[in-house]
Amino acid sequence: MKVPEQLQESTIDASVVQESPVVSPNWLRLAYSFEYVLTLLVSVELWAQIGGQGHMDLIAWYLKLPCLLLQAWCVVRLTAAIVENPKVWTMRTRWWLACLVMTAMLMAGITFYYHLHEVSDETDSDEVSAPTVMNSIPRRLVFPA
Repeated sequence: MKVPEQLQESTIDASVVQESPVVSPNWLRLAYSFEYVLTLLVSVELWAQIGGQGHMDLIAWYLKLPCLLLQAWCVVRLTAAIVENPKVWTMRTRWWLACLVMTAMLMAGITFYYHLHEVSDETDSDEVSAPTVMNSIPRRLVFPA
């Protein structure tokens, strides 16, 4: 059986083959900047959805802002560590993943603290409310004649 010429193995001249283009650092900076902003937006929304918007409203801004900035920075550095090395799991990627997990645990701890120390909305107390008694069997009303 004869093999067509297009399918036959051919020798490739090494001088003709071009190396894969290296991504310019300018493009990487732009991509990392977009990833940072996107991570900030996603982190705020996820924290509000998972922790609850009521708890997010109670947390002071000076606690939320550093947590969100740190989390976005960890995500960008994790991405940079993955992109810069041919292997995915290096010491740097493990380090940045651990930092990301610790930041998430810090955010969960802050949310849980505010959950435990939130002010109750109940205005009823035992001193103010009057007890109500209901009889289970209605009595027949007796009118004097």
